Amino acid sequence: MACSSLQQAIGERPAPVSVNGVAIPRDAIAREAQHHPAPKPIAAWQAAARALVIRELLLQEAGRLGIAPEPAADAQGRRETDDEAMMRALVEREVKVPVADIESCRRYYDNNRARFRASDGTVQAFELVSAHIAHYLHTRASRTALAQYVARLLAVADISGIAMDAERHRVN
Repeated sequence: MACSSLQQAIGERPAPVSVNGVAIPRDAIAREAQHHPAPKPIAAWQAAARALVIRELLLQEAGRLGIAPEPAADAQGRRETDDEAMMRALVEREVKVPVADIESCRRYYDNNRARFRASDGTVQAFELVSAHIAHYLHTRASRTALAQYVARLLAVADISGIAMDAERHRVN
């Protein structure tokens, strides 16, 4: 949705958004809004603005820490942008994620046996699902750690034009 058609759908013009004095361009928010499905255009606009605020916070922090971009490429040869590389390096450096040890995996398994039922109703053996549990716990811990890191950045940032509720912020 183009900025002008999004503007018409939203109604009044939203306030300018900035992070520590750096403006987030309205056209960037309008382009980002397509990635945030919502029942109303204003909700998509707000979600897009929040996402770009977080992106800007991460880039500012990477710059403050002197992180230089070292873009990586995937198996198909697609290369990260410099901004993506800086944010990835920042997160790798600053966000510490505990590794799920065997005791943690076992505890999760014991407390959630119903999740590991086979089609015949029997509970799958721990040895068959332990790698899946370790991956799940690592992913959950990674999201939590990243959300906490972003919340710390939000707490000290000067953000205008959009409400950023650090307590309910989720990272997907």
